[in-house]
Amino acid sequence: MPALQQQHGYKNVHQVPKVEKVVINTSVGSQSDVKQALDDAKSELALITGQRAAETRAKKSISNFKLRKDQAIGAKVTLRGERMYEFLERLIKAALPRIRDFRGVSPRGFDGHGNYTLGVSDQSIFPEVELDKIKRNIGFDVTIVTTARTNAEAKSLLSEMGMPFSDRAKKLATASPELFVPYSKIKAEIARILKEEGYITDYELDRTAAHPRIKITNKLVNRSCAITGLKRVSRPGLRRYVGAQEVPRVLGGMGIAILSTPRGVLSGREAKKQNVGGELLAYVW
Repeated sequence: MPALQQQHGYKNVHQVPKVEKVVINTSVGSQSDVKQALDDAKSELALITGQRAAETRAKKSISNFKLRKDQAIGAKVTLRGERMYEFLERLIKAALPRIRDFRGVSPRGFDGHGNYTLGVSDQSIFPEVELDKIKRNIGFDVTIVTTARTNAEAKSLLSEMGMPFSDRAKKLATASPELFVPYSKIKAEIARILKEEGYITDYELDRTAAHPRIKITNKLVNRSCAITGLKRVSRPGLRRYVGAQEVPRVLGGMGIAILSTPRGVLSGREAKKQNVGGELLAYVW
């Protein structure tokens, strides 16, 4: 609490945000055997949270999804008080670190009103679940409702509680002289463009580790990284394509766009020069 009060300049301790409740929600409407899947989901949620799950029902009928109004399609648990904090402690300190190749949770899960939603792909990350007794994988959303007014305040609160946010862009911008990233062809091409545009000093393939990786040597300007920010644009669920004349200017020409084109991975300037469009991967400045 003192850290949050000092960070955001709260004059009264009652202004410091706190967690109000945690809602764990799952849906089984897409399962072929909805009734049995619902029973399994309710038992798993009860095991994980220590509280009986309530059924959630459809608000309206949708014929395309074979959905009827008031049909049971999921389950949820709302935690408050001691059970809420006990669940958050298990989630942060025990469950999340058990995720394979875990590199932190996304900082993009805030809704603009101080609430954060985290998706969990399956229940096996919780120590309470016995792997040999799992009948089906059940994914669910964990929504943390806080009294914070902004995303920044909510993120500060959760960070103080130990929530491991990834913040990859911030890590890159404040990186040490050397940075290692897992190898892929497209990452190597992006590193090549960053070197050509003067954002990094050099890059090379490192095969000394168990898995190949790319060693990036950052370019330091006044002891700070030359890259001050980056933003991923195209995503697996939402691809974005632009034509040669539609490539956006980044910060009035102070940054660059990176595209995947039929002629390979190119910077926005090079794509315009070659009159070729493609998938807009990221902005760098």
